Amino acid sequence: MKLFEFLIFFGICGLISAAVAVSVLPSLYAAKVDRAMLDLGALDAALKLHHRRTGDFPDTSSGLKALVASGAIERLPVDPWGRDYAYLNEGGSPVVLSYGSDGVAGGDRHRVDIALKVEPPPVPGTLPHPP
Repeated sequence: MKLFEFLIFFGICGLISAAVAVSVLPSLYAAKVDRAMLDLGALDAALKLHHRRTGDFPDTSSGLKALVASGAIERLPVDPWGRDYAYLNEGGSPVVLSYGSDGVAGGDRHRVDIALKVEPPPVPGTLPHPP
């Protein structure tokens, strides 16, 4: 009789843990995306500060490390999946991105990239133009 009771107990524990996992995992992914968006906002502000100080955004080869060198940011964040944020600057239009949970460009659902295109800051004394 004791063995049967243990099997029932472990079966119930397994069902409870499965229900908790199903409800918690989507929230964990959403929290990681939210953190990545906050990091991208901080990098956006640092890139604009760097632009104001130097007159230009860093080129792709210098990357985000130029922000630390110029003092625009103290240290570079890593994305919620433990990888460095990618930086591309093609033609003066920088993009900062995380390749998401899979670390590969592209993807869908929970493997989607999270990107931010950085707009140049307005020239002091002028009004920004609407998009």
